[in-house]
Amino acid sequence: MPIMKNLSLLLLITIASQAFSQSIFPYEKVTYFEKGNRKNTHQLYKEVGVKEEQVLVKKSKNKAEKLSWERTYSANGNNLSYKRSSSKYTHIYNWHNDSQMSASITLKGNDTSWYSVFKYNNENKLIEYKSFEKKKSASTWRTVYEYNEKGLKTKETVYGKKDKLISKIEYDYFEDDQKKETRTYDKKGKIKRVYNYTCEPKGKLADSKSEQLNYCVIKTKNEDGSFYEIIETHVDGKVNRQIYTYAVDSNMVKYEVFKPNGQLRYTTKYTYNLQGKTSSYQYYSSKGKLKYTEKYTFNEKGLMVNEDRFNPKNELVFSTRYSYSYFLYGRPPAGGFART
Repeated sequence: MPIMKNLSLLLLITIASQAFSQSIFPYEKVTYFEKGNRKNTHQLYKEVGVKEEQVLVKKSKNKAEKLSWERTYSANGNNLSYKRSSSKYTHIYNWHNDSQMSASITLKGNDTSWYSVFKYNNENKLIEYKSFEKKKSASTWRTVYEYNEKGLKTKETVYGKKDKLISKIEYDYFEDDQKKETRTYDKKGKIKRVYNYTCEPKGKLADSKSEQLNYCVIKTKNEDGSFYEIIETHVDGKVNRQIYTYAVDSNMVKYEVFKPNGQLRYTTKYTYNLQGKTSSYQYYSSKGKLKYTEKYTFNEKGLMVNEDRFNPKNELVFSTRYSYSYFLYGRPPAGGFART
Protein backbone atom coordinates (compact mmCIF):
# COMPACT_ATOMS: atom_id res chain seq x y z
CA MET A 1 0.00 0.00 0.00
CA PRO A 2 1.43 3.43 -0.90
CA ILE A 3 2.86 5.58 1.91
CA MET A 4 0.32 8.34 1.35
CA LYS A 5 -2.60 5.94 1.58
CA ASN A 6 -1.18 4.57 4.83
CA LEU A 7 -1.00 8.09 6.20
CA SER A 8 -4.57 8.80 5.20
CA LEU A 9 -5.77 5.60 6.85
CA LEU A 10 -3.78 6.43 9.98
CA LEU A 11 -5.39 9.85 10.13
CA LEU A 12 -8.84 8.35 9.64
CA ILE A 13 -8.20 5.90 12.48
CA THR A 14 -7.02 8.76 14.71
CA ILE A 15 -10.13 10.77 13.96
CA ALA A 16 -12.31 7.73 14.58
CA SER A 17 -10.78 7.12 18.00
CA GLN A 18 -11.24 10.78 18.92
CA ALA A 19 -14.86 10.72 17.78
CA PHE A 20 -15.61 7.62 19.87
CA SER A 21 -14.16 9.31 22.94
CA GLN A 22 -16.54 12.20 22.31
CA SER A 23 -19.44 9.77 21.69
CA ILE A 24 -21.26 11.63 18.91
CA PHE A 25 -20.76 14.43 16.41
CA PRO A 26 -23.20 16.34 14.20
CA TYR A 27 -23.56 15.75 10.50
CA GLU A 28 -24.59 18.65 8.31
CA LYS A 29 -26.51 18.74 5.03
CA VAL A 30 -26.78 21.98 3.11
CA THR A 31 -29.33 22.56 0.38
CA TYR A 32 -30.12 25.64 -1.66
CA PHE A 33 -33.42 26.93 -2.96
CA GLU A 34 -33.68 29.87 -5.35
CA LYS A 35 -37.10 31.46 -5.81
CA GLY A 36 -36.37 33.10 -9.15
CA ASN A 37 -39.67 33.98 -10.87
CA ARG A 38 -41.74 31.48 -8.93
CA LYS A 39 -44.98 32.80 -7.44
CA ASN A 40 -44.53 31.04 -4.08
CA THR A 41 -45.06 33.27 -1.07
CA HIS A 42 -42.57 33.28 1.77
CA GLN A 43 -45.09 31.57 4.06
CA LEU A 44 -45.72 28.81 1.52
CA TYR A 45 -41.99 28.31 1.20
CA LYS A 46 -41.71 27.89 4.96
CA GLU A 47 -44.33 25.13 4.88
CA VAL A 48 -43.11 23.04 1.94
CA GLY A 49 -39.59 24.37 1.45
CA VAL A 50 -37.73 21.16 2.22
CA LYS A 51 -39.56 19.19 -0.45
CA GLU A 52 -39.05 21.93 -3.00
CA GLU A 53 -35.37 22.06 -2.20
CA GLN A 54 -34.97 18.34 -2.80
CA VAL A 55 -36.85 18.43 -6.08
CA LEU A 56 -34.81 21.37 -7.30
CA VAL A 57 -31.56 19.66 -6.44
CA LYS A 58 -32.47 16.50 -8.31
CA LYS A 59 -33.75 18.27 -11.40
CA SER A 60 -31.17 21.00 -11.77
CA LYS A 61 -27.55 20.11 -11.03
CA ASN A 62 -26.38 23.41 -12.51
CA LYS A 63 -28.27 25.39 -9.88
CA ALA A 64 -28.45 23.74 -6.50
CA GLU A 65 -26.50 20.48 -6.72
CA LYS A 66 -23.16 22.18 -7.32
CA LEU A 67 -23.72 24.46 -4.35
CA SER A 68 -24.59 21.74 -1.85
CA TRP A 69 -22.14 20.16 0.55
CA GLU A 70 -21.84 17.79 3.48
CA ARG A 71 -19.77 18.52 6.56
CA THR A 72 -19.14 16.68 9.83
CA TYR A 73 -18.18 18.16 13.19
CA SER A 74 -16.76 16.87 16.44
CA ALA A 75 -18.79 17.30 19.62
CA ASN A 76 -16.85 20.49 20.43
CA GLY A 77 -17.60 22.00 17.02
CA ASN A 78 -14.38 21.31 15.11
CA ASN A 79 -14.80 20.48 11.42
CA LEU A 80 -13.76 16.86 10.76
CA SER A 81 -14.66 16.45 7.09
CA TYR A 82 -16.03 18.36 4.13
CA LYS A 83 -17.26 17.36 0.67
CA ARG A 84 -19.05 19.32 -2.03
CA SER A 85 -21.74 17.42 -3.94
CA SER A 86 -20.14 18.25 -7.30
CA SER A 87 -16.58 17.41 -6.23
CA LYS A 88 -14.60 14.15 -6.37
CA TYR A 89 -12.60 15.22 -3.34
CA THR A 90 -13.20 14.75 0.38
CA HIS A 91 -11.33 16.90 2.90
CA ILE A 92 -10.54 15.44 6.32
CA TYR A 93 -9.18 17.40 9.30
CA ASN A 94 -7.49 16.32 12.52
CA TRP A 95 -7.31 18.39 15.71
CA HIS A 96 -5.20 17.85 18.81
CA ASN A 97 -7.15 20.38 20.89
CA ASP A 98 -10.16 22.64 20.57
CA SER A 99 -8.51 25.33 18.49
CA GLN A 100 -5.48 23.98 16.63
CA MET A 101 -5.54 21.87 13.49
CA SER A 102 -2.78 19.27 13.42
CA ALA A 103 -3.33 17.85 9.92
CA SER A 104 -5.60 17.94 6.90
CA ILE A 105 -5.92 15.41 4.10
CA THR A 106 -7.63 15.65 0.72
CA LEU A 107 -8.82 12.34 -0.71
CA LYS A 108 -9.92 11.48 -4.23
CA GLY A 109 -11.98 8.38 -3.64
CA ASN A 110 -9.85 6.44 -1.14
CA ASP A 111 -6.54 7.80 -2.42
CA THR A 112 -4.64 10.72 -0.94
CA SER A 113 -4.24 13.64 -3.34
CA TRP A 114 -2.43 15.98 -0.93
CA TYR A 115 -2.14 16.61 2.77
CA SER A 116 -0.86 19.24 5.20
CA VAL A 117 0.74 19.09 8.63
CA PHE A 118 0.79 21.87 11.27
CA LYS A 119 3.38 22.28 14.04
CA TYR A 120 3.11 24.45 17.18
CA ASN A 121 5.51 25.60 19.92
CA ASN A 122 5.04 25.29 23.68
CA GLU A 123 3.03 28.52 23.70
CA ASN A 124 0.62 27.02 21.13
CA LYS A 125 1.85 29.36 18.39
CA LEU A 126 1.92 27.97 14.85
CA ILE A 127 5.59 27.67 13.86
CA GLU A 128 5.41 25.57 10.69
CA TYR A 129 2.92 24.54 8.04
CA LYS A 130 3.84 21.90 5.43
CA SER A 131 1.90 20.78 2.39
CA PHE A 132 2.61 17.54 0.48
CA GLU A 133 1.44 16.17 -2.85
CA LYS A 134 0.48 12.57 -3.51
CA LYS A 135 3.36 10.06 -3.31
CA LYS A 136 5.94 12.76 -2.53
CA SER A 137 7.88 12.67 0.73
CA ALA A 138 9.26 16.22 0.35
CA SER A 139 6.93 19.12 0.98
CA THR A 140 5.83 21.22 -1.99
CA TRP A 141 4.93 24.18 0.22
CA ARG A 142 6.32 25.13 3.62
CA THR A 143 5.65 28.22 5.74
CA VAL A 144 7.74 29.02 8.84
CA TYR A 145 6.65 31.51 11.54
CA GLU A 146 8.85 33.28 14.13
CA TYR A 147 7.79 35.24 17.23
CA ASN A 148 9.36 37.63 19.73
CA GLU A 149 9.41 37.22 23.52
CA LYS A 150 5.92 38.75 23.76
CA GLY A 151 4.48 36.18 21.37
CA LEU A 152 4.08 38.65 18.50
CA LYS A 153 4.82 37.31 15.02
CA THR A 154 8.07 38.79 13.66
CA LYS A 155 8.68 36.78 10.50
CA GLU A 156 6.76 34.62 8.03
CA THR A 157 8.81 32.76 5.40
CA VAL A 158 7.38 30.68 2.55
CA TYR A 159 9.32 27.94 0.72
CA GLY A 160 8.27 26.03 -2.39
CA LYS A 161 9.51 22.87 -4.07
CA LYS A 162 13.05 21.82 -3.12
CA ASP A 163 12.75 24.33 -0.27
CA LYS A 164 13.33 27.31 -2.54
CA LEU A 165 12.39 30.70 -1.12
CA ILE A 166 9.04 32.03 -2.37
CA SER A 167 8.49 35.07 -0.18
CA LYS A 168 9.18 36.56 3.24
CA ILE A 169 7.41 39.04 5.52
CA GLU A 170 8.94 40.77 8.54
CA TYR A 171 7.05 42.63 11.29
CA ASP A 172 8.25 45.33 13.72
CA TYR A 173 6.25 46.69 16.68
CA PHE A 174 6.08 49.76 18.89
CA GLU A 175 6.57 49.40 22.67
CA ASP A 176 2.81 49.12 23.15
CA ASP A 177 2.79 46.09 20.79
CA GLN A 178 1.05 47.97 17.97
CA LYS A 179 2.48 47.36 14.51
CA LYS A 180 5.25 49.73 13.52
CA GLU A 181 6.42 48.43 10.16
CA THR A 182 5.87 45.47 7.82
CA ARG A 183 8.33 44.54 5.07
CA THR A 184 7.64 42.10 2.23
CA TYR A 185 10.40 40.38 0.20
CA ASP A 186 10.41 38.56 -3.13
CA LYS A 187 11.87 35.14 -3.94
CA LYS A 188 15.32 36.69 -4.34
CA GLY A 189 15.20 38.14 -0.84
CA LYS A 190 14.82 41.73 -2.07
CA ILE A 191 12.36 44.15 -0.47
CA LYS A 192 9.16 44.60 -2.49
CA ARG A 193 7.09 46.82 -0.25
CA VAL A 194 7.30 48.57 3.12
CA TYR A 195 4.22 49.31 5.22
CA ASN A 196 4.59 51.98 7.92
CA TYR A 197 1.83 52.16 10.55
CA THR A 198 1.96 55.92 11.04
CA CYS A 199 -0.36 58.85 10.46
CA GLU A 200 1.79 60.76 8.00
CA PRO A 201 -0.11 62.69 5.31
CA LYS A 202 1.00 60.53 2.39
CA GLY A 203 3.13 57.64 1.29
CA LYS A 204 6.20 57.80 -0.92
CA LEU A 205 8.40 55.54 -3.01
CA ALA A 206 11.37 54.42 -0.95
CA ASP A 207 13.34 53.46 -4.06
CA SER A 208 12.73 52.18 -7.56
CA LYS A 209 12.09 48.61 -6.35
CA SER A 210 10.40 49.22 -3.01
CA GLU A 211 7.02 50.88 -2.50
CA GLN A 212 6.44 52.72 0.77
CA LEU A 213 2.91 52.79 2.19
CA ASN A 214 1.71 54.40 5.40
CA TYR A 215 -1.08 53.03 7.58
CA CYS A 216 -2.79 55.15 10.20
CA VAL A 217 -4.80 53.44 12.93
CA ILE A 218 -6.95 55.70 15.14
CA LYS A 219 -8.83 54.07 18.02
CA THR A 220 -11.53 56.05 19.84
CA LYS A 221 -13.72 54.97 22.79
CA ASN A 222 -17.15 56.48 23.38
CA GLU A 223 -18.58 57.35 26.80
CA ASP A 224 -20.95 54.35 26.77
CA GLY A 225 -18.07 51.93 26.24
CA SER A 226 -18.62 51.41 22.52
CA PHE A 227 -15.70 52.30 20.27
CA TYR A 228 -14.57 52.64 16.68
CA GLU A 229 -11.35 52.31 14.70
CA ILE A 230 -10.32 54.35 11.71
CA ILE A 231 -7.75 52.69 9.46
CA GLU A 232 -6.25 54.80 6.69
CA THR A 233 -3.87 53.80 3.92
CA HIS A 234 -1.77 56.69 2.61
CA VAL A 235 -0.28 56.14 -0.86
CA ASP A 236 1.07 58.97 -3.01
CA GLY A 237 -1.24 61.53 -1.44
CA LYS A 238 -4.36 59.33 -1.74
CA VAL A 239 -6.09 58.16 1.39
CA ASN A 240 -8.24 55.00 1.55
CA ARG A 241 -10.25 55.02 4.77
CA GLN A 242 -12.12 52.24 6.58
CA ILE A 243 -14.13 52.75 9.77
CA TYR A 244 -15.03 49.86 12.09
CA THR A 245 -17.73 50.59 14.71
CA TYR A 246 -18.14 48.27 17.72
CA ALA A 247 -20.80 47.94 20.41
CA VAL A 248 -20.04 47.78 24.13
CA ASP A 249 -19.78 43.97 23.89
CA SER A 250 -17.05 44.38 21.19
CA ASN A 251 -19.27 43.05 18.41
CA MET A 252 -18.73 44.99 15.17
CA VAL A 253 -22.03 46.66 14.25
CA LYS A 254 -20.94 48.76 11.26
CA TYR A 255 -18.18 48.76 8.64
CA GLU A 256 -17.64 51.69 6.25
CA VAL A 257 -15.30 51.91 3.25
CA PHE A 258 -14.37 55.22 1.63
CA LYS A 259 -12.90 56.17 -1.74
CA PRO A 260 -9.60 58.13 -2.02
CA ASN A 261 -11.67 61.30 -2.66
CA GLY A 262 -13.34 60.86 0.72
CA GLN A 263 -16.70 59.69 -0.63
CA LEU A 264 -18.37 56.65 0.89
CA ARG A 265 -17.92 53.48 -1.16
CA TYR A 266 -20.27 51.18 0.76
CA THR A 267 -21.49 50.34 4.29
CA THR A 268 -22.36 47.07 6.00
CA LYS A 269 -24.31 46.69 9.26
CA TYR A 270 -24.61 43.72 11.63
CA THR A 271 -26.88 42.53 14.43
CA TYR A 272 -26.29 39.67 16.89
CA ASN A 273 -28.32 37.24 18.98
CA LEU A 274 -27.90 36.64 22.71
CA GLN A 275 -25.20 34.05 22.04
CA GLY A 276 -23.11 36.55 20.05
CA LYS A 277 -23.85 34.96 16.68
CA THR A 278 -24.45 37.27 13.70
CA SER A 279 -28.23 37.35 13.17
CA SER A 280 -28.35 39.79 10.24
CA TYR A 281 -26.11 41.47 7.67
CA GLN A 282 -27.10 44.49 5.58
CA TYR A 283 -25.26 45.95 2.58
CA TYR A 284 -25.75 49.64 1.65
CA SER A 285 -24.61 51.48 -1.46
CA SER A 286 -22.47 54.61 -1.55
CA LYS A 287 -25.68 56.66 -1.42
CA GLY A 288 -26.88 54.90 1.69
CA LYS A 289 -29.51 52.79 -0.09
CA LEU A 290 -30.08 49.27 1.18
CA LYS A 291 -29.07 46.75 -1.51
CA TYR A 292 -29.81 43.47 0.27
CA THR A 293 -30.21 41.89 3.72
CA GLU A 294 -29.16 38.46 4.96
CA LYS A 295 -30.69 36.90 8.06
CA TYR A 296 -29.36 33.92 10.00
CA THR A 297 -30.85 31.63 12.62
CA PHE A 298 -29.10 28.99 14.74
CA ASN A 299 -30.10 25.89 16.67
CA GLU A 300 -29.58 25.33 20.38
CA LYS A 301 -26.02 24.13 19.75
CA GLY A 302 -25.09 27.35 17.94
CA LEU A 303 -25.02 25.76 14.46
CA MET A 304 -26.63 27.74 11.64
CA VAL A 305 -29.92 26.32 10.36
CA ASN A 306 -31.30 29.09 8.12
CA GLU A 307 -29.66 31.68 5.88
CA ASP A 308 -32.00 33.91 3.88
CA ARG A 309 -31.28 36.78 1.52
CA PHE A 310 -33.85 39.54 0.94
CA ASN A 311 -33.96 42.33 -1.63
CA PRO A 312 -34.53 46.01 -0.65
CA LYS A 313 -38.28 45.35 -0.64
CA ASN A 314 -37.77 42.62 1.97
CA GLU A 315 -38.70 39.90 -0.56
CA LEU A 316 -36.98 36.54 -0.24
CA VAL A 317 -34.62 35.91 -3.18
CA PHE A 318 -32.34 33.10 -2.00
CA SER A 319 -32.33 30.64 0.89
CA THR A 320 -29.97 28.10 2.33
CA ARG A 321 -31.07 25.40 4.78
CA TYR A 322 -28.66 23.55 7.08
CA SER A 323 -29.78 20.28 8.68
CA TYR A 324 -27.90 18.18 11.24
CA SER A 325 -28.17 14.66 12.55
CA TYR A 326 -26.11 13.04 15.29
CA PHE A 327 -24.67 9.53 15.24
CA LEU A 328 -21.79 7.42 16.48
CA TYR A 329 -18.68 7.61 14.29
CA GLY A 330 -18.77 4.98 11.57
CA ARG A 331 -22.53 4.51 12.02
CA PRO A 332 -24.33 7.08 9.87
CA PRO A 333 -28.12 7.24 9.67
CA ALA A 334 -29.92 4.37 7.95
CA GLY A 335 -29.24 4.45 4.24
CA GLY A 336 -25.79 5.95 4.65
CA PHE A 337 -24.83 9.58 4.21
CA ALA A 338 -27.83 11.46 2.87
CA ARG A 339 -27.03 13.47 -0.25
CA THR A 340 -28.68 16.81 -0.81
